[in-house]
Amino acid sequence: MALNVDAEFLSAALAGYQQALEEVGARIADLKQRIGGAAPVAAAPTAAPVAKKRRLSAAGRARIIAATRKRWAAVRKAKAEAAAAAVAKKPVAKAAKAAAKPTPAPVKRVVARTPKEVKAVAAAAKAPKPAAPKKAAAKKPARKAKAAPAAAAPAPEPAVASAPQPAE
Repeated sequence: MALNVDAEFLSAALAGYQQALEEVGARIADLKQRIGGAAPVAAAPTAAPVAKKRRLSAAGRARIIAATRKRWAAVRKAKAEAAAAAVAKKPVAKAAKAAAKPTPAPVKRVVARTPKEVKAVAAAAKAPKPAAPKKAAAKKPARKAKAAPAAAAPAPEPAVASAPQPAE
């Protein structure tokens, strides 16, 4: 059921709420006076002032952008320096060390070879290596064949009912 709300009804409701507000204000003042505080002077309720929206000037915005770019440039520079320091401190890989400096054992083997041995090693290096035998692929267990769909199989022809032959 909807109420028929008009201006007269709303003004009566407003008057009732204002009277209730005054009664509550009077009770609050009485309690404060009993506690020992001074009764506040009733001030007319005012609407809170609406704060104006603050606008940023173009110069202020430009300063903020410049500061932000400067901060990010410093971050990128620090990151690049850290990466460069990490690369400089990074130990050289074992393979690179081994390639740079031969160990004594291979040097002794090379020096101890006779000219015949050197030729044999060179020929072996030039000769094509025999192909490694291929590994047999592991056989997977055979899957059961799926039953062919009925539509794919030829259907038997229906028997044609022949008409009865007239007797002679």
